[in-house]
Amino acid sequence: MAETFHDIVLHRPELARQYLHALQAQPGRPLSMFAPRQTGKTFFLMEELTPLATDAGYLVVYVDVWMNRNAPLEAINHGLEEMLDKLYVPSSEIGRLAKTEVKKIGVLGTSLELGSSPQRRPLPEQSGLRLDSLLRRTHADYRKKILLLLDEFQALGEADQTQGTNAVSALRAALQQHKAFVAAVFTGSSQDELGAMFAGAGAPMFQFVQAVSFPTLGEEWAVALQAHFRKVHRGKEPSLVDLLRLFSEVDYRPKVLKDIVIRMSADGVTDIDVGLTQYLTDDANIGVWKSQLDRLRHPIDRAMLHLLAQGMKPLTEETRQRLAQMLPSASRVTEGQARMSIDRLRKSGTISKSSGSYRFSDSMFRKFLLNEPWNRFPGSSITL
Repeated sequence: MAETFHDIVLHRPELARQYLHALQAQPGRPLSMFAPRQTGKTFFLMEELTPLATDAGYLVVYVDVWMNRNAPLEAINHGLEEMLDKLYVPSSEIGRLAKTEVKKIGVLGTSLELGSSPQRRPLPEQSGLRLDSLLRRTHADYRKKILLLLDEFQALGEADQTQGTNAVSALRAALQQHKAFVAAVFTGSSQDELGAMFAGAGAPMFQFVQAVSFPTLGEEWAVALQAHFRKVHRGKEPSLVDLLRLFSEVDYRPKVLKDIVIRMSADGVTDIDVGLTQYLTDDANIGVWKSQLDRLRHPIDRAMLHLLAQGMKPLTEETRQRLAQMLPSASRVTEGQARMSIDRLRKSGTISKSSGSYRFSDSMFRKFLLNEPWNRFPGSSITL
C-alpha cells in the first residue's frame, strides 16, 4: 500500500511482455508507439520494458531524441558509449582492480615487463559509421542483444531536413544490417508526424516498423488515487465519476491528475471543480505557463496560441483576420505567415498534430490561455 500519493504507481507487465514478444517475433522490425506527452510512455519504457528486456538478455539504451534533435545520432552513440563504460569499468573496487591491465609480473624474484596489448583502431568520427561500429563492438564484446529506446522519435523529422534524413537513413541501415542482435522502439507524441516518417513512400523508414498502440491509464488510476485519499481522510473521498471526468479533461495525464488530487487532499477538498480551479490559479503553475509565452519571440505565435485555445483552425481566413486585429501593426496576415507560426510552435513542442488537428501538448496551458488576456509584446517592433 502506498505511503503517500507520490508512491502510487501502476505497473503493466503484460503490455511490456506483449511489446517484447513483438520485437522478438519480427527481428529487424522496430516498434513504433504513439502516445501524447505526459501519458506515461517514458515511465513505461524505463520502469517496465527496460527491466523485462534486461532480464531477457538485452543491453538497453534509452535516448530522448527531442532533447537531442540537433544531433540525434551523436546522442545515440553517446548512450552506447556510456553503456560500454559501465560494462567495461565496474563500479566496485574489486571490479575495477579485476579490469586493470597488468604490465609487470614477478618470477623468482625478478620482474618482467609485459608489452601493451594490441589496441583496436579508433572509432570512426562520422556519426553513422560510429553507430555501426559501436553496435558491432558491443555485441562482439558482450554477446548480448541491444535494445534502443528512442523517445520522441518524430523530432528527427522536425530537425534540419538533410541532417534528419541522413540520421534516419543511417539508423535504418544499422538496424537492418544488425537485425540479428539489435532491436528498437520508437515513440512519438505527434501521431501525424510520427506516421509520416514511416508511411511516406519516399521516407527512409517506409514500411519498416510495426505500429503498436499505447493505451492510456484508465479507471484504475482514478481508483488508486481515490483509495489513498479515502485512507488519508478516513472515509472522505472525491466521487469516482468526477475523478474520471477530470482525468478526461486533463487528456489522461496521470501526473496532472495526481497533482490536482494532492492539492485537494492538502486542503481537505473533495469537489473536483474546486480542485481544478485551485490548480489553474496556483502561482507556481501560472509562472510555468507565462514563461512558455515569454519564450516565444514572435507576437504572432502568442496570438496564434490564444486562437488555438479557443478552438479556431490555424489556417482559415477567419483566423488570419483575427490575427491581424490582434497585431495592430500588421494590415494583413498571409497563409504563409500563419504556417510559419504553426511550424515554430510545433517545433518548440508547444503543440503537436494528431489526426489532422493541432492540439496543445499541455491541456492545462490551453485552459490557462482561455483566461489570460491578450497582450502582445509592448513596444516590440517585431510583429510577425
